Amino acid sequence: MPAQIDELVAELQSRVDPHLRGVYYGDFEDRDYRIAYSDGEPAPDYTAEEIDVIVEDVSFKQLDYDRKGAVHEPLGDYLVDLEVYETGINVIALGYDAPTILIGLDGDPASISPAVAAVDAVLGDD
Repeated sequence: MPAQIDELVAELQSRVDPHLRGVYYGDFEDRDYRIAYSDGEPAPDYTAEEIDVIVEDVSFKQLDYDRKGAVHEPLGDYLVDLEVYETGINVIALGYDAPTILIGLDGDPASISPAVAAVDAVLGDD
């Protein structure tokens, strides 16, 4: 696992634990992704087919990345996409010099800002 991903997992754990459910990274479009962290809870809730659909959904975000960046150019670089559901939140890091990263959180919206801050702290240009 790349050191940058290890550092991100540690930063997420320090900022959003116990809300962190999983960290997955790679080229979702090519179905080439790895599990960097999993608390063991989400996987039993999904069938293999459902996981494949989730991976496909993340790959669509990769494909849409350039278009969204162009449409919202005055806002700067398109960095992170959020998906907020009733009992879970996905933070998808797209705009960094790193593979696409999917961060799964529980449904607590208070974890969104610290998770995005962790991503920027580790992957940002600062």
